[in-house]
Amino acid sequence: MRGIRCSSLGIVLCCVATPGAGLDLGASVGVGGEWTDNVYLSSSDRRNDWRQTVEFEVTASEDEAAYQLGADYDMAHDRYDRGSFDNQTNYNGGAFLNLSLLPQRFDWMSEIRSENTLINSRAPETPDNRDQRNVYSTSPRLTLLALPRDTVQLAAEASKITFREADSNDSDRFGGNISWRHLLSELTNFIVTAGQENVDFEL
Repeated sequence: MRGIRCSSLGIVLCCVATPGAGLDLGASVGVGGEWTDNVYLSSSDRRNDWRQTVEFEVTASEDEAAYQLGADYDMAHDRYDRGSFDNQTNYNGGAFLNLSLLPQRFDWMSEIRSENTLINSRAPETPDNRDQRNVYSTSPRLTLLALPRDTVQLAAEASKITFREADSNDSDRFGGNISWRHLLSELTNFIVTAGQENVDFEL
């Protein structure tokens, strides 16, 4: 059961910088607050509280012949005035670095992605039911055949998935695939892919 919520935004600061010829950087900081008369989203245990949030966002991008990088991350730190929930810092976004080691032949992509998930999808979406999920991955890709109408690529990927709360769901993954793409027309591709992935859970 939801209650009354009142939000107010305190201050937001933004800046954009380009320290290099091809590097674009951006950052913003915000402070906000929200009052609710039902912080637990409960029909029986109604409690009011004031949530204070400090939010920081950073973006970065650069596109060069030898590498490409990008990042878009948002960090939010929440504090409850009456201590209804513990202080919590959450991250959402992603960042990547792609190295073009042999142009149009061999590249290597490394990436991190972060998001908030629910521990129990049937329970109310409150801070004690949220988890932090992080995915770290790296993937080399080799182009075996590059013709005007046909491309064959071989790729491998290793990744690690971690959870802040439900760490029994942490896993290590390794796999690979080979794909063939055939250009039928300017608007149509025919693609065949075969791959395999092994998953090890950290029980």
